[in-house]
Amino acid sequence: MRSLNCCSLCRWGAGVFAVGCALVLGRSWLGSERAAPELRHGLQTMPQEDGLEATPHRPLQRSNESDRQAWLERLPNADLETQFACLRKVQEAGPAGASALPALCAFLVRSDGATDDALLAAVLDVFRSMGQGAVPAAETLSGLLPHRCKIYQGRDKMLVVRLRSYIVVTLSEIGFPSSALPSLLDSLAHLDERMMPVEIGAAARAVGSLGPRGRRLAPHLLAILAERLSDEEFSLERFGPEFPPQEATTVQQEALRALGRICSPKDRQVLECLQQMVADRDRDGLDPRVVREAEKALGVIQQQNTPKSVQGEGT
Repeated sequence: MRSLNCCSLCRWGAGVFAVGCALVLGRSWLGSERAAPELRHGLQTMPQEDGLEATPHRPLQRSNESDRQAWLERLPNADLETQFACLRKVQEAGPAGASALPALCAFLVRSDGATDDALLAAVLDVFRSMGQGAVPAAETLSGLLPHRCKIYQGRDKMLVVRLRSYIVVTLSEIGFPSSALPSLLDSLAHLDERMMPVEIGAAARAVGSLGPRGRRLAPHLLAILAERLSDEEFSLERFGPEFPPQEATTVQQEALRALGRICSPKDRQVLECLQQMVADRDRDGLDPRVVREAEKALGVIQQQNTPKSVQGEGT
C-alpha cells in the first residue's frame, strides 16, 4: 500500500472538512421548513455583510476555486436543499465563478418539467451575478426559450411564462445571442392583453440590451405604448412574484427605457411619440413614472446630436 505523505494527508483532511462545512451550510442556510417559501424565489435569501443589502445577483463574498468545485460536484445528485446551497456558494464568487459555467449549463440541459422551478431560477441568478462573464452560457439559455422545450413540460402556464421571461432577462444581462432573436420577435409580434406584463416587459428589456442592433425593433416598442397594455407592476430583478417597491416596473417603463437605448435622432416617429407623452404630462390617468421615463429617453436620444465638447461643458 502506497503511504500518504504529509501534504496529501493535509489535502485529504481539508477535503473532509469542506464536505462537512457543505452539509452544515446547506442546513443552516435553509434553517427550518419555514425558510423554504423564501427559497421558492431562487437565491433571494442572502445574508447581509458590511452593511450592504444582498440582492439575487449581487455577490457579497468570494469563494476559492477548489471549494466551488467541491460544491458543483454535489449539484446533480444532491437533495434540493443542498442544491440551493451549492448554487449560493458559486454565486458568492461572482465573476470569479466562471469556471462553474460548463457544469451549470450541463445541469440546465439535463433539466426537465420535474426540475424545481426555483432551482432553475437560482442557476439564472448565478449567471446574472457574473454579468457578461457568463456569456458562454448564452447559447444554452437560448435553447431553453422554445415553448416545446422539455423544462416547461407539465408546468402551469403562468409559471412557464415567468420562467421564460426570467431567461430572457438573464440573456439581456449576460449578452443576447442572435439565436434567441426569433423567440424575442415572436413575443413582440403577438402583443395583446392576454399576455402577462412580465413577459412583455422582459422582451422590451431584451430589446434595449441590443443597443443599436435593436433599432429595427423600435416599432414593436411603440406598439407596446400605443396598445395601452396593463400597467400592472412586476419585477425583473427576481424570479418570485413578490418584490420590494423599489424593484417595481411596468411594461410602459421598460419600453421607454429600451427606446432610449436603441434609437437615434434620426428616428423621428420615436421622438414625436416621446415628445407627445411629455406634453401630455397633465392628462388624467397618465402615470407620472411613465412621463419621467419618456423625458429621460428623449434626453438620451437628443443628446446624441450634441457635440462631445458641449456635453463635457454641461457636466
